[in-house]
Amino acid sequence: MEDPLHPDSSKAKLTGPGCVVTLLSVVVIFTLALPIVRWRDPDTGEPLPRFIAIFTPIIAGACFNAAASYVLRLFGIAVWAKPGTDHSFTTEDTQAQADGADDNRE
Repeated sequence: MEDPLHPDSSKAKLTGPGCVVTLLSVVVIFTLALPIVRWRDPDTGEPLPRFIAIFTPIIAGACFNAAASYVLRLFGIAVWAKPGTDHSFTTEDTQAQADGADDNRE
């Protein structure tokens, strides 16, 4: 289903920093999943309920991804890019390049 407000949102691609954030999110998921799945109650020896053991690491990884993406956006670093656009530079870098291009023409 295509989003009517953002028609090209399904064609957006991750930038380099977006890929790093996504990989780190996967690391967070697996880092949390291993001890949660292996944990046993010291008194009864029972593991955590399956629902908690599955969804806790996934929710934590999603929260990490959201927080890291928000921090990158605060610094002006693009996490997603539409096809045909180059968002490998920050807004300030692009402006500096445009200013430098104007200086070379004179």
